[in-house]
Amino acid sequence: GGADLRRATLYGANLYGADLYGADLGGANLLRADLRRADLCGADLRSSNLGGADLRRATLGNNRILQIGPIGSRRDHLILKAGPELDEVSTGCFTGTLREFELAVNQTYPDPDNQWGEEYRLVIAMFKALLARRGADAHHT
Repeated sequence: GGADLRRATLYGANLYGADLYGADLGGANLLRADLRRADLCGADLRSSNLGGADLRRATLGNNRILQIGPIGSRRDHLILKAGPELDEVSTGCFTGTLREFELAVNQTYPDPDNQWGEEYRLVIAMFKALLARRGADAHHT
């Protein structure tokens, strides 16, 4: 726990059950890493690449990671990382907040009938609904 793994290349790494509590994984390449049952509570995941990573049963604390893919014209993974101090969407060469991603999609695909824009807007709506639900659930527990 608490390891400094900033910008580490962990592509396809077997981190099953790893204690990464409080680890700094900022900018780390975790593409296709096995993070099943890993403890990621308090881990810094900003700018980390989690494309295709297996996060089943990982402990994330107050964070949520949602991954959909392949999607869009690049057929890449779209990953949302959200939590008290985390609001990041990444896909391809884009990394920014959910709001910034929504603005970029609307600017890049202004035609509501564009296939890629429609896909991205549906996923944005789903992310917003899940996060709103999560917020409502937090107030009822």
